[in-house]
Amino acid sequence: MPPPAIHHPQSPSPSSTSPPPLRLHRHRQKFNHRQLPYARRQAEDRIYRNFEQKPQKFMFLSLAVSCCRLTFPSLDKGYAECRKSLNLPKNRRFTFVEHYAINMCVEECNYISSGYTEIDPPFHLDIGNVRLNLENTMPSPQAISVPFLVDAFTKCSVFRAQHGKLFKMQLPDIEFITDDCNSFALDVTICVRIHAMQKCPKEFYKHDSSDCQMAKEYFTHCVDDIEANISY
Repeated sequence: MPPPAIHHPQSPSPSSTSPPPLRLHRHRQKFNHRQLPYARRQAEDRIYRNFEQKPQKFMFLSLAVSCCRLTFPSLDKGYAECRKSLNLPKNRRFTFVEHYAINMCVEECNYISSGYTEIDPPFHLDIGNVRLNLENTMPSPQAISVPFLVDAFTKCSVFRAQHGKLFKMQLPDIEFITDDCNSFALDVTICVRIHAMQKCPKEFYKHDSSDCQMAKEYFTHCVDDIEANISY
């Protein structure tokens, strides 16, 4: 699922009661390149070289969907049903913005139909319903997969409440999207996928893929930790 570009608001002054200013993307010159072993420096160079060649800033988030098995969209059958309900144009090559708008509506539909959120804002996650759905969709061993994802959704709900401006994106009108969809569900899903890529349990991580190793390097070294940037 192509994720949205994230714009960076001006960071607030740090305080003793709030987490440090969040930067979902660190600029290359601020990355302490010399502290990495040679092999890791090579991986970092590949990351930035590939990253700069893509029009979508979050190409690695799309890759992450296939690297941690806990975030496969195919695990949730409601996702496909919601996408089908949009009656999207056939044989059309969607732009990045169109993909974002589609995914925003699909995620909202799926969250509402799964009982994750209410129909109308202000939205909040019903973690009890999230857990029930995960118990029906997550791969084994569920003693690991379900608690990990419940924790991820819980933390990302807080993260979105505290850093919602990071996900803002102004969309133009798209003729085949007739619903006025809210970004809450997609924001949480993006956060869950970032967190999963940073912390994916070894039982569910695709270790044998060089692309996934590259993405892991990116989310470990170039994206701030989700857990470290929330406060209760």
